[in-house]
Formats: sequence, C-alpha cells, structure tokens
Amino acid sequence: MVPDPAPNVVPFGKYRGQPVAVLMRDQSYLDWLAGQEGIRRQYPWLFGAAAEETPEHNRYQVLFLDDEFAHDVYEHYFPGVLERDHRRDLAGGDYVEMQGPLKTRRLPVVTFEDRIERRDGYRVVQSGSADVALSLYKRSPYGNGTGSTLRIEIKPQMGDDYPAVLRQMKVSECNMLYLVAYTGSGATLDQVRKIFSASGIAVAMHSDFWE
Repeated sequence: MVPDPAPNVVPFGKYRGQPVAVLMRDQSYLDWLAGQEGIRRQYPWLFGAAAEETPEHNRYQVLFLDDEFAHDVYEHYFPGVLERDHRRDLAGGDYVEMQGPLKTRRLPVVTFEDRIERRDGYRVVQSGSADVALSLYKRSPYGNGTGSTLRIEIKPQMGDDYPAVLRQMKVSECNMLYLVAYTGSGATLDQVRKIFSASGIAVAMHSDFWE
C-alpha cells in the first residue's frame, strides 16, 4: 500500500486550511504536536517519519534484553559510571547490585516504552515515550530512587528529516538516538551528531556496537 502524500494544506488544528509552510514556522506548536502520539500516528509526514512500530524497529528494540549489550550502550553515554558504581557495591556503597549473569559489572535496569508524566496542578501532563530506558537505582529510606537514566529513541533509518526527529526527542526527553542508517544529503553524519549534541542528545550508530 502506497502511503498518502503529504498535503500542501494543514488538515487540522490551529493552522487548518493554511499552507503547511506556515505551521512549520511555529516551533513551539510543532514541539507540542510531537508529544501527541495520536497526531504523530495519523500525520507521520509532519514529523518526517512513518509509524515507528515496525518489525525492523522492534528487532533493534529487543537487542536491549541482552545484559551485555545494554551495559555497553549505557557505558557509551556514561563512560565509567557502571564500573565505578560496581566498585562502590563491593565497598558497601549505596548502590544495589542488579540481578544478571554479569556478576563482575554493574547492570542498568531496562524498561521499554518508558513514559514521563509530570503534573501541572491537578492535571497530568504526559511527554512522548522513550523506546528504551536504561536506569541505575540506589537505596533511599523510601525504597529505590532513580539514578542516572539513559532514554533512547530507536531509528532504523534517518535522513534529512533529522530536525523533526530532534524536536520529537526533546519533547520525550530522550538523551540518545540509536540510529542504524543515516541517509541524509543536506548534512553529514558528523554535522548531525553535533546538532543533536548541542541539545544534550548523543547519536549512537548501530555499527558502534555491531559489525
């Protein structure tokens, strides 16, 4: 089935009936739209990507079930943190040793489709979800509290739609893009890495971990 082409006129909302170029100039509105899952699913052309829940996307997501792979990705963003906290475990420090086969190394806790919820008075405000979240937990008098968390967006492919991906990730508060293939021609991969890095987001290529 051939997907519907992107229209020239906005079919909904604040800019209904106006040229798409007008909507694209309203950055704050675009950021808000990126956090609305229903809109992202119904109008994927607006964000430069098709629906993400594809077999290919899922294949890369389940890689994070492997303890050693999850460890290596976390270490890529937080160099030395896992080993340093493992030494604190051995010395009786605050961090809790996680269950898993890698008894000589600290392991992050893996969660999928992780959503952040914040409150605006009595109203719950939801951001977009991260495909994968890798977290450390440490003891507190009230149970386990979250330590350093890596929130990951997975893209099997990204091209010149990278500004839309960046907007989406800022709304969902992701700090790593796990990218399999970059196909853009308007900017080099190194330039895209620098653009994302300026917003505190690391771009990790699949080839960084798998040959």
